[in-house]
Formats: sequence, C-alpha cells, structure tokens
Amino acid sequence: MKDQMDYQIKFHQKQLCARIQKSDEAIPLLQFGDCFVAPSALLAMTILFLTACAISPTPLAPTATPRARTDAPAERLSPTPAPNEIQLWFSATPDQFVTMYALVEKFNATQTRVRVRANNIGAYSDLLKRVSLAQTFNLPPDLFLLNPSDIAAQIKSGAIIPLDDLMQDPDIGLRTTDGAGIFNAFIDRYPQFNNRVYSLAPARQMQVMFYNADLLKSIGFSKPPETWDEFTRVCAAISKPPDIFCYALDLNAYDFAASVYARGGELISADAKTVAFNSKPALDALTQIKDHLTKGYTVPTKIAFQAPLDFANRKIAFAFDSLAGLRAYEQSIKSADKPFNWSVATFPRASANPNRVALVYGQAFAIYKSTRERERAAFAFIKWMMDAAPSAEFAKAFGAFPARETSRNLLSDYFSAHPAYASAFDALKFARTEPNVAGWSNIRVVIADSLAAVVSGKMSPPDALQDAEKKANAVLDK
Repeated sequence: MKDQMDYQIKFHQKQLCARIQKSDEAIPLLQFGDCFVAPSALLAMTILFLTACAISPTPLAPTATPRARTDAPAERLSPTPAPNEIQLWFSATPDQFVTMYALVEKFNATQTRVRVRANNIGAYSDLLKRVSLAQTFNLPPDLFLLNPSDIAAQIKSGAIIPLDDLMQDPDIGLRTTDGAGIFNAFIDRYPQFNNRVYSLAPARQMQVMFYNADLLKSIGFSKPPETWDEFTRVCAAISKPPDIFCYALDLNAYDFAASVYARGGELISADAKTVAFNSKPALDALTQIKDHLTKGYTVPTKIAFQAPLDFANRKIAFAFDSLAGLRAYEQSIKSADKPFNWSVATFPRASANPNRVALVYGQAFAIYKSTRERERAAFAFIKWMMDAAPSAEFAKAFGAFPARETSRNLLSDYFSAHPAYASAFDALKFARTEPNVAGWSNIRVVIADSLAAVVSGKMSPPDALQDAEKKANAVLDK
C-alpha cells in the first residue's frame, strides 16, 4: 500500500515538474520532491500537486453505463449532459477505504449526473493538514469526513454550509420517512452557530463498559452494575490487589464525558460560551476515581491497548473503552488460557438519575461552500450514505454503529458474530455526543491533564476541575 502511494506521488511530481520547468530553465531552482523548479513556480506547483496527488488506490468505474440499483437508491438530480464530479476527502485504514470505495462505486452506479471521486488522504492528522492547505489556496474538496470539533473550526472561517435547508428540500431533502429512523446523535447541531445542522454522521463509535459476567456471577451479581454506588460495591467484593483489580483506569476525556453524562451532568453551557463540567456530577466522578485508587480498586494503564489484555487475563473485571476495539477484546479473550462469558453495558448512572446515557462520537460529512449545483450533488451522496444499507456497511468497516434504527434488520449476521455489539445497539436510542464546538479536541487534552493531576496527587478533585474550567474556557474564547 505504502509503495503504491509513494509511486503515485512521485509520478505526479514528475509530471508537474515537466510542465513547470519548461519556462524557468535559466532561473536558480528549488527542490520539490525529486525535481527542481523556479521559486516563482513553486506556489503554482504546490497548488497543482495538491489536487493531482489526492491518492486513489484504484480508479473508480466509469458511470456511463449505470449498474443495477442498490437496496438504497440515491436521489437523482435533474438530467444534465455530463456528470458533475465532486471530490470527497477522508481518512481510513486500508480495510476501511476498501469499503468506502465500494460504497462510492455503488452510489455512482445509480447516478447519471453526479459522480463522487473518493480520496483517502491517510492519517487523520494528514487530512487536517491537507484541508487547511486546500482552504488556503481555495482548492477545497466538495465534502469530507472530519470530527465535529474540526468541522466547527471550518464553520468559523465561513467555508462550510449549513445543511438545514438541504435536509428540508422538497426534491432531495430528508423526507419524514427518510429522517425518521436516524438517531439524534448522528445529526450534528452546532451551538456556536445558532444550533444549525452542519454535519451528518453515517456511523459513530460508542464508549461502553466491558464486564466479565462469570466473575460477577461468582460474587453474587447476575447482571452488570446499573448505578455508581452498585459499581463501588462490586469493586469492593472483586478487588484483590495486586492480582485482581476492579477496573483499569485510562485517563481520557471520553470516559470523563460518558461518566458526567451518566451522572446527569453537562459538559458545556447552553450558549456554548463556557464549559459546564466544574459541577457536582464531574466532582463526583473525580472523587470516585481518587477514592477507588486509595482503596486499591483500580490501577492506571501504563501502555496503550493494555486493557484488552488485562481483561482477557482476568486481571480486571471491567474495562471502560470504545466499542471500536471490540475485535481486540474478542481476540484477546479467545486466545486467553481461560475464556469466559462477557459482554458490554452502558456506563453506570447516578442513583438519582433514572436515564441511561451512551456517549457516541466519530467523524461526520460536511459540505464546502461552492455552487448550488455542487452542494446539492454532495448532499445527494450524504443522503445516500445515511440510508440503512450504506450506513450499515460503513459502520461494520469502521467498528462503529450505523445512523439508522432500520439498519438493525441488515446486521443479523454481524450481531450473531459479535454478540456484545448487538447488546449495545439499543443504547443508540439515548446516545449523546460531546459538544460540537471549535476547540473541543484541545479541551479533551485539558480534561486528560486534570485527571492525571488528580491521580498523581498533584491536585485535589475540586482544584483540578477549577483549573480545567479556566483553561477550557480560554480555548472557547479564541
């Protein structure tokens, strides 16, 4: 894969060099890749390279002869003499982009006017850099998959269009029957921008609690703890340090967000101008962590991906983690000396909070501002991707959940192969996301630092929250 990508990059570089060097042979040259160009040509070459080097592992099939319609037919636009090609940028692993390209080809086969060209940029950090550079030179794609906090930053610059009008469009919008089955947490509203919809997620990951059912049964519990008080009682009965701990403590903002929501708290104010986690629910969460550390119920993870191994080896009874890592847990347990019965559940809730909550997160489609025709073409693809069948295929490839309740009917084989995934599907009905605000990725770092300060003893839970609130609000003010 890497060799193929490197080859395509060098091929485009050589072509561009040949085009630009002709008029600048007598001028001192600067190096660009494996060739040399004049300083005056470097900017033009950068722009050309940006568009020419959007790497596709395989060319998309021509759409002159459409294939048979899929189970999720796309919305057709009015006839036009030639297809309107739109660019999609995304970040994916090799297995994931195989699925994405297959879905794009299915969409293209249903269209006479619209054609999507999908470009896998590679690592997510590279995608962000490419998007920023493309915006600088006014050469953005038509649509892309980004995390909502990064989309919010693009909205600030005026580059992204709201989707509300397109969703309600009588010709290509999400009609009542289209939108009825989409989970609320997959429709992204942005509180910093009048709470309008700017992105739609075809699939999202979920933060869950893995639990050892056999170990719980051995101490008299027939089901996972539903409240934090009950969870603490289970930890007291199970923990036998240093051999067995109740759970591994991973200092991350996702677990913090899920815990705050499960306790009835909020992460941000209604107007999105200040954070709201310097509150009792968050204080209870940090106080519990400190208490469990003191009593030997938990131990911080020291290396990446330690939790699946410790869980499989029965060193911990619970693991708070993303269900995107489900296969790592399945494989670790299957290869363990003593396999056991296990499953997943949502985070325990506060005793006073009757509502279950599940934290979901992940990238979403957004559309760059261009022409009405191109924006509508881009939305036609998003709408198709949000349908039951494409969303289900996308979700399986990305270790996530689909956007629609109706995708359940298409996942029976996947449910059978992954029972824990099936048990978590119902939680999508009460799923929530982190705040869709610019800078939230930086606020995650602030939260993780505050957790580390509590665990190390450098700060008390109240001081850590106050410090995190101050730093997070400074991020929002930028």
